[in-house]
Amino acid sequence: MKSIMTVLACAALLAAQSGWASDGFDDIFTQDEPGEAQVTGRIALDLRYFLDDGWDSAVDVSPGGFLNIIASSGDLEGTLALGLEVDNDNPPIAMGDVVDELYLKAFFPFGYLTAGLLKTEWGKGDGTHVIDPLNPLIQKNGVKTDLFEMKRAEAMVMASVYLGENGLLELVYKPYFHPLQSDLAGRWATGMPDTPSPDTTTLTYSQGAARITGTVGACDLGCLYYYGFMSEPGYEVSVVFTGTNLLDPTHYQTVISTVFTRAHLIGLEGAGALGPFTVRTELGYWLTEDADGDQPELYNHRFVYLGGIDLLVPGTGIFAGVQLTGSYTLDFPQAPETDVDRLASYNGTAHANTLIGVIELPFARDTMKIRLNGLYLFEAEGYML
Repeated sequence: MKSIMTVLACAALLAAQSGWASDGFDDIFTQDEPGEAQVTGRIALDLRYFLDDGWDSAVDVSPGGFLNIIASSGDLEGTLALGLEVDNDNPPIAMGDVVDELYLKAFFPFGYLTAGLLKTEWGKGDGTHVIDPLNPLIQKNGVKTDLFEMKRAEAMVMASVYLGENGLLELVYKPYFHPLQSDLAGRWATGMPDTPSPDTTTLTYSQGAARITGTVGACDLGCLYYYGFMSEPGYEVSVVFTGTNLLDPTHYQTVISTVFTRAHLIGLEGAGALGPFTVRTELGYWLTEDADGDQPELYNHRFVYLGGIDLLVPGTGIFAGVQLTGSYTLDFPQAPETDVDRLASYNGTAHANTLIGVIELPFARDTMKIRLNGLYLFEAEGYML
């Protein structure tokens, strides 16, 4: 309750600044410089039609609204982002589902410092990334081709330092860790068990990351390093003696516990313009604590990759793009069946590849747009439009 009241208080403060603008904000920070506020927003209607009829309805309509409030004074800037998307499968709406981001930013001659609940986007893919580890995904509303909308804002501190004329060094510290969130039942269930999970909101689960980006000619390049945990949960199976007779098999109980794999991520990214086309790529390597690949509850080393090309049709505003994302697990186990790498695989293969496409048509003087997304999972032979 205390944390919810804190969020409400901060939300009320920033919202009030949008009305006061030049009067209230400068009373808080300074008496000399007037404050400024900017409010933007959008509304959306997500319409999904499911080809299978095994659920209550084959048609799902999800309205949503988004509001972004930025209040600034001098070298300080505060941002509050509110988002609300009606989830027909997971009512009711909680406060954490409404506050999308909440953070402060302080500017300095050599860079800026950002702290609060943040969403970051690392990598050069268009809305989809394979080397973007700081925010876990929320898949309770299904899969979207714009992963930023699926991200959970995380508490973090980010220092951004200018390097030369077009370079940037980002240093990040995250005190807590949250894994991938998915449904245990319903249309978007992963099939994984609901098991006891460790408390990851302690400093034991702290993470750190660094990223350098810059421009060379017509290419935007970058590299990154992350030390923390893989977002996918692992499962440890153990047998516990619960009775008095060691020879009686009914006096033993099988316990499944959730564990998380500690790992390093090393990544490279790049994007370049070729006339109206933009070529994108990301390459990464997860170096996990399961160095020998013999711990079934932990994930093995893994290569991840992304390649894509998109086009902005000149003079029309029409956007089209296609991307291929994938991964390859090293030392992929043939047994046992309970190995998490096998449980997370498609059809028992070490590789997973997904083709993603998008077409976007703006209209009404670019104030509205229609966006058609699609993806196809090769190994699972599954698709979504």
